[in-house]
Amino acid sequence: MIDAMLALVHPPHAIATRIALLVGGVVLNGVATGAYIGAGLGPGPRDGLMTAWAARGHSIRIVRTMIEVSALAAGWALGGTVGVGTVFYALAIGPLAHRFIRCSRSAGRRRRSPRRRPRKLRQAPLQEQQIEPAIELPRNSESRAATVKPRRSCRRIEAAFSPRCRRS
Repeated sequence: MIDAMLALVHPPHAIATRIALLVGGVVLNGVATGAYIGAGLGPGPRDGLMTAWAARGHSIRIVRTMIEVSALAAGWALGGTVGVGTVFYALAIGPLAHRFIRCSRSAGRRRRSPRRRPRKLRQAPLQEQQIEPAIELPRNSESRAATVKPRRSCRRIEAAFSPRCRRS
């Protein structure tokens, strides 16, 4: 594919054109990374490692840069060539991926206009309510009153009144 393209388009010789193509290629790679990861199409091996670390609270830009610099160092240690473009890609793709992943995720979630946003209703403070027991128990000085706050979760009800909510 590359040979077919080089037969049709000759490589540029002017340094300004070569720099522009290098920067454009790296930026487009960042856009593509943000597009397919942000769309949930599944990351590749390095992208999978990046998203796994990012899911644990690390910054995408730092993680991706560390991965690319590690791959660059491993390639150089194995005898590969390292040029200006390789170093530029390794240092720039992390921040670009971070930016475009955030852009693609926020573009998928359209926000309502401020005029149509529903108002938050203030809730009244919780008040105590009387809860009647399922079976009538004799009331004496040893029995407790069944007064609890409105039930939202098992943690708000005393364990004595609801044994199924007790944690073991």
